[in-house]
Amino acid sequence: VGGVPSRWRERYGDSREEPAWEGIYNSLDAIHPWHVGRWQTPNNFDNYMTNVIEKDAAYCKSRGILYMPTMWAGFSWHNLKNGEKPINQIPRLGGDFMWKQAHGYTSNPDIRTVWLAQFDEVDESTAIFKVAATANDVPAEGNWLALDADGRSLPADWYLRLAGEAQRMLMGTIPLSSSIPIDPSDPPPPTPNPIPNPSTATPSISPVPTIHASGAPSSSFSPTEKGSDVTPARWFMNWDVLICQKDCNGRDDLNCVGGKASRWMKLYESALECCSRSFKRSPDYVRQCLESSSNSARPSSPSLETESLFNR
Repeated sequence: VGGVPSRWRERYGDSREEPAWEGIYNSLDAIHPWHVGRWQTPNNFDNYMTNVIEKDAAYCKSRGILYMPTMWAGFSWHNLKNGEKPINQIPRLGGDFMWKQAHGYTSNPDIRTVWLAQFDEVDESTAIFKVAATANDVPAEGNWLALDADGRSLPADWYLRLAGEAQRMLMGTIPLSSSIPIDPSDPPPPTPNPIPNPSTATPSISPVPTIHASGAPSSSFSPTEKGSDVTPARWFMNWDVLICQKDCNGRDDLNCVGGKASRWMKLYESALECCSRSFKRSPDYVRQCLESSSNSARPSSPSLETESLFNR
């Protein structure tokens, strides 16, 4: 993933201008431009989306590059610049500013992944973690920007909730909506089930293939269990436990032991292809992945769709 300036494709403004950068950008697997501060209002975003982001996304898609635009909640350099900037420099508008971006990105078929800026960046007031809900909750000393700065009553975790809703919309589990689909007075969502710790999990391994010089394993992986006449299952990479698992979505057969891939996940015809393509630059990782994924007997995390924040 290359973290690049906002005008990387045109190579001007905040970007380097040398022609050689085009080759560098085209060599990347994914491109993540930094968009914080590049628009100041929802209407500004519409213009930027049309003139820059949509063209960036189409450029990347045509070259097989994953494009990851930046979504951000609001902005202030008031404290960072010793009071030279307004304290509510680019207002969050109670979440409308961020949701405008979520809707715009989800509406574009060339955008599959979004980078949210940022969980804990307080020096530019983009943080989405829990913060003071009202001006009465902040310390007496210093200059603070609470969530009621735009005259709205919001819970301290409001932007974490919005992040979750944006993820669900991007993944297609809730309808596309130009307005925020939840209310600040709604109770917080339930805590998801814990994610298994890869360091303590003990996968079942049988059999373990060996890699020959040709790259072919000594034993092949059958996508279905012996004797099954169902359609062969496909495989996906579960990045939380670093194993390839069979995708059991839509499968009623009891022989499919694996997990359920989210809509954004790439599917492969075999565990070998899944491991090889996921770790294509590291033969050692490919070998370890195959050892752990040999029969994908371990069920996947129960909350897969919430683990890669804005992938689909």
